[in-house]
Amino acid sequence: DTYMCDCCLSPCAKCEGSLDKGDDILSAAGADIMTSKMNDLTDLSAGSSLFSPTGANGDTFSATSFWKEATKYFNQVCLPSCNIGFESINASTDPARNYTYTPAMDDDLHDAWVALLNGTNALVNPIKSVIATSFTFQALPESICPYNKELCVPMPGMDFQEITAGADYCTFKMGADVVTAVGDFAASAFESMGGSAMSGAATENFGDWVGDFQRTIDTFIVVSVLSFLFGILFLVVLRFTVGLCVWLPVGITVLMFWFGGAFVFVLSGQCSGAGIFETGQR
Repeated sequence: DTYMCDCCLSPCAKCEGSLDKGDDILSAAGADIMTSKMNDLTDLSAGSSLFSPTGANGDTFSATSFWKEATKYFNQVCLPSCNIGFESINASTDPARNYTYTPAMDDDLHDAWVALLNGTNALVNPIKSVIATSFTFQALPESICPYNKELCVPMPGMDFQEITAGADYCTFKMGADVVTAVGDFAASAFESMGGSAMSGAATENFGDWVGDFQRTIDTFIVVSVLSFLFGILFLVVLRFTVGLCVWLPVGITVLMFWFGGAFVFVLSGQCSGAGIFETGQR
């Protein structure tokens, strides 16, 4: 009953209806469909098929709804460069990691997943084989992506590029095979929608502030030390020149009054329109 409810195969409070997804997943035909769909996701060279509406996954990854919710399906991590994607696994000298998907323990399908994986009934053998073999993904080496391997799985056909030259953030870029399969216009639309979704989620928080401080810690230390040294130097100089600092402005002020008065006195005796250095008087 729990399985039937979690999969919305029987009426229950958490379901509003049931979608017809084709063959029974426990049948050989259902297992073949799942295998072909997962092959596009786990085969790093299958990017063109994954994003093509005629591929095994249909328009799942070429629909606008997927790209508008990019923050839901992609993990934001820090990498050495934006030029890191699915091709980096083959280019790296370090071995790739393998990540086998399992639903989270609080996922409604977790219990059903474990039951199928550990099932001994012959009826579940086709789907059991698919679960055991087709849900293993290649993840970037830890030297490139220093996070848990489930956060470092690259997507076939997906590259990245800097938002602007010299920026610390990357945005989506479709691989050449995907552009060939779906066309320049569609690929540009995917990149734009995905980038907009990521930009909208790029809000500042305390973690960002700590990260910015860590990146500039050397500058912070240098400025702090120099400020302290110049402050001490200023106090020492002021100690021996405080008299000069006080009386010099007073003296300059008195002189300015004297010169100002002399200037006005000279002007008072000149003819109208005469220059300051002319000697004519009225």
